[in-house]
Amino acid sequence: MADEQFYVHSLKHIENATEEHLFASMLSIETEFDILKSRLSATNEPFTIDIIAQLDIRISLLRKTLEDGKSKGPDKKSVFFRESAHRIDEDFILLRNREELITVALTILDNLHFTDLPIEIVNVWDKKVTDVVEILENIPSRCANDANSLAEPRINLKAALNVVNRSLDGNYNELYMVKYCRVFQGAVVLFILSSLAALRSIDSAVDKTLLSYVYYCALGALGGSLSSLLSNAQGLSKGNFFNNIFLNVFSRPIIGAASALVMVLVAKSRLLFGIGLDKPGIENPLLILPVANVEAAYRVLSIASGFGGERWLKSTMDQLISKLTVYASRNTAPTNTPAPPAQDTSQTNT
Repeated sequence: MADEQFYVHSLKHIENATEEHLFASMLSIETEFDILKSRLSATNEPFTIDIIAQLDIRISLLRKTLEDGKSKGPDKKSVFFRESAHRIDEDFILLRNREELITVALTILDNLHFTDLPIEIVNVWDKKVTDVVEILENIPSRCANDANSLAEPRINLKAALNVVNRSLDGNYNELYMVKYCRVFQGAVVLFILSSLAALRSIDSAVDKTLLSYVYYCALGALGGSLSSLLSNAQGLSKGNFFNNIFLNVFSRPIIGAASALVMVLVAKSRLLFGIGLDKPGIENPLLILPVANVEAAYRVLSIASGFGGERWLKSTMDQLISKLTVYASRNTAPTNTPAPPAQDTSQTNT
């Protein structure tokens, strides 16, 4: 049986419900393993004996890791425990009898439709598990616990359970990463807001033009951070954690700052559009945004362009390059100079 003294000692150090759930799950795993091990204690099959020995070592190591709270934080420990418990539960299938295998198969069929797997993969595994259930139900009673009769159904069910568990692990890991991304994103937004407040309080001796452009970049970074904060951040469970943090937390504010600077410079130069009260005419056919407070319009433009990020930046740069190319072709076009008059050869000959 499981070491009850270990749980009494460990539960004294539990600080939250998540850790308490981990210890309760650990107790359930050990209890189930003890039941399987006691039922198969008289077996002489080498494969079953090896599986029991391996599971005994892995469960002991998992319990030791769970008890050692210093090695991992509560969230990392929860992720590690969840994945390890799933791998152990998959190996339990290799020790189960026919009735238990049928129960596991029906549970897999239910859980398959709660995963984010493509419908084609779900249909394939649904058919495989359904076939396994039919095989198990058609096994004669005298061979219900025969290792050779259960070998193939056990392997197929283990593979199916592995597919379901890894999909659920991916969703859980994504939630874990999204939580930390949200924390970093909130910290970035607070830092940018503090920077904006500091820029407004800088002494007037500083170059106002340079300060205004820095302010526009900070507003663009704020727009990029808000865009990142409102995104779903899908696919965070794949790849390195710090790479995901950089791509989803720091890259968008940087792109937003660059996009805001480009859009403000384009608006001030009136290469594509302008901001002011003057109206477009024959000499100035550009799009003019008629606003009374030009400085406020530039700030709103900075936040909006930062929120749009790379979409606005790419389309604006494409239009800008196209227009500059047109200007360059006009200025370098060859001028048609009149040809010199032809000499009268008849008078020369006379």
